[in-house]
Amino acid sequence: VRDAQVMAARLTDAVRAEPADLVLGPVAARISERFAADLATALDELVRTLDSDRYTELLAGLDRLLEAPPARAVDARWVARRVRRAVTRADDRLDRALDGQRNQEADVALHEARKAYKAARYAVEVREPAAGQPAAALVERLKDLQDLLGTHHDSVVTREVLRRQALRAYADGENTFTYGLLHARQATAADRDLRAIPAARDRARRRKVRRSLKK
Repeated sequence: VRDAQVMAARLTDAVRAEPADLVLGPVAARISERFAADLATALDELVRTLDSDRYTELLAGLDRLLEAPPARAVDARWVARRVRRAVTRADDRLDRALDGQRNQEADVALHEARKAYKAARYAVEVREPAAGQPAAALVERLKDLQDLLGTHHDSVVTREVLRRQALRAYADGENTFTYGLLHARQATAADRDLRAIPAARDRARRRKVRRSLKK
């Protein structure tokens, strides 16, 4: 549901930002129609899911988890090792993604790195009460990196939506110029984000903000 809402708003704003003479054909109307249908389908699925036994069982399982005593006691070093492992995993995924060719597989790898950094940020937050400012600084820099990777992924998804919209428009005999223009603008934004990622990565890896990962 949220994906449909966000993408509809993103594309609607993009069309409105273009000069009127560059919007050829019923582009805004087609986008509105497409995502109104997607949203209706998603809402139906959401209602079915929330009414399902699976959702009820999930809530019950969460209640049991909160009410149960901890499975075992752990010390700070145990936590620190796992926090370091989460951050290292994210670093490795990003390095591999940036070393690869710029293609669809690289885009998928960057998205996987983003998810890994999200998990790493949550892990470092566990260290904040004990580690203080270094952990807080690392959390902020991991969030900046995660957000940048997220913006890049949004562009990847948006370009695919625009490509499909252009194919539909072409099949209906409509002008596809504006879809191509918007696609090019998204590609330009993605390249800009991609160039900014290494600097954000380096800021997150500076020694002074990694102190929170020590034992």
